Amino acid sequence: MNRPGRTASTVPAWRWLFPLAALHAALLVPLSLLSLYHLQEVPLLASPAAHGRELLFGFVLAVIAGYLLGPLPPRRLRLLVGLWLLARLGGLVWPGALPVILADAGFVLFVAWHLVPRFIAAKKWRNRVLSPLLGLLCLLALVTLVWRHLGAMPTTVLVMHQGVLWLVLLMVFMGGRVLAPAVNGHLMANRRQAGAGGSRRASRRR
Repeated sequence: MNRPGRTASTVPAWRWLFPLAALHAALLVPLSLLSLYHLQEVPLLASPAAHGRELLFGFVLAVIAGYLLGPLPPRRLRLLVGLWLLARLGGLVWPGALPVILADAGFVLFVAWHLVPRFIAAKKWRNRVLSPLLGLLCLLALVTLVWRHLGAMPTTVLVMHQGVLWLVLLMVFMGGRVLAPAVNGHLMANRRQAGAGGSRRASRRR
């Protein structure tokens, strides 16, 4: 009796975060080009490092959150979206403002608080491995915000390089989880032969 009520009282995070992230990416490209090659620059995108930081911890982290958070209560989801919007829109006008930095930090901490413990408590090791990857990405995002507040980022290249490497590793793990069922479905549909994942499931059922 309680399940329909619970389902109706939650909203998938991707329903809001995916369209917003897509809009953010579509606007970020022309704004970045305008800032890098023309006089009318946006402070948040005025350098390749600043552009990379916004792409990695603004766009990508929103996509990760939308994909992994799952259903959330409406109030909690509105808080998450509000923090993300304040950080993105406020950053375009005044990236060094303390409320903007706190909103961005709040978004990062929200994502880390919901995802890292969930994957630490996972039963399968392939899911537990995602916990340090997500935690480190969120930590790097917070480090860049501290440096932005202090007005200097002495090791920007190193931090961004590490962020990209950890993101690639995360994508490898997530891609493996998506590709295995897809390949197995293709084999079952065309050759009527189960792949590695399908044979294991069949043996378990038996």
